[in-house]
Amino acid sequence: MKDNVPSTSLLLRSISFRGRSSRREYWSWVLCVILLQIVFGFLRDSLDIVDLPLNEILFLVTLLPGTAVAVRRLHDTNRSGLRLLWPIGTFVFLWSVFFFVLIRIDIGSFGLAILIMGPFLLLFLGSILVLTFWLCLPGDSDTNRHGPAARSKQMPGNDVTDANFFTNTASLWLIFLAVFVLGMLFLAHLVDL
Repeated sequence: MKDNVPSTSLLLRSISFRGRSSRREYWSWVLCVILLQIVFGFLRDSLDIVDLPLNEILFLVTLLPGTAVAVRRLHDTNRSGLRLLWPIGTFVFLWSVFFFVLIRIDIGSFGLAILIMGPFLLLFLGSILVLTFWLCLPGDSDTNRHGPAARSKQMPGNDVTDANFFTNTASLWLIFLAVFVLGMLFLAHLVDL
């Protein structure tokens, strides 16, 4: 019974960039975030509160824990977490070159700007595919420079294992969702007054 209760170490681990995370931990996180985005989209449409950016708020709330679990997932494959910055860097480079090209070229020749940006767009999409490939790879079965294997129950300061991670994560998200829905209903009630 105690295994189903989220612990404070789970909350602290959700923002920790140290250690390793298994594929199950990472993809469970991704699935939870996608499901929450869908629920928040339906919630926004059903409550008819178009002005409230629910999905954007969820993105901001999940940005740090999502980045942390992705970095730990890269650590599990014995890669540096800095590789997570590769798609971000190519995206920033893509848009800066795009706007530079638009400024230099007549604004009416938007097609030429897109033609020039083609290779950079392919680089960006390629970086996302490579990162996704790395996140799908199995982790090292032995200890690497980032710590013991993610499936190990002996990770220091970590009582989260593959067996109970999804249960703990689902419990946390259900609590978060319940509080958020109650808050939105309260906000909708205040707006009607």
